[in-house]
Amino acid sequence: GNQLSLGLEAPFTSSVLQEDSEIASGMQNNLIQLRSEEIRRGVTLIGPHRDDFRFIMSGFDLGVFGSRGQGRTAVLSLKFAEMEWMYHRSGDWPILLLDEVLAELDLQRRSDLLNRLYDADQVIVTTTDKGMIPDQFTRRARIWQVIGGTLKANSRG
Repeated sequence: GNQLSLGLEAPFTSSVLQEDSEIASGMQNNLIQLRSEEIRRGVTLIGPHRDDFRFIMSGFDLGVFGSRGQGRTAVLSLKFAEMEWMYHRSGDWPILLLDEVLAELDLQRRSDLLNRLYDADQVIVTTTDKGMIPDQFTRRARIWQVIGGTLKANSRG
């Protein structure tokens, strides 16, 4: 397949470059100010998980012109970049949780994703269709099933 470049546009700009400590202090102040409102509403109001991103591939906004698989691939690419950044910053690999992502990917993207997971230290993948995960991957995995609302360990693969 063709390799396409992937760009990211965040919907915010900063007119002033700030040091990490200034950004952290500002975030902490906002968290303190909004804490009671977040508790009252039962939802977080600020943080990077609340940001909206637009992924641009070959000049086109994937949210508008991309397929669901392309959009999912872009999000997964961002997650892997985030994992690498966290690893290089802390020296520890984060745990990666992928909830039902395989069903939205074509066979090639699914294979690419699973091959990429070998680099991660600990990964949790959920699926309702174990057949989507190739044998070479499940042989190296610990498989758990939810049966009747109870989590049960299966033998490997």
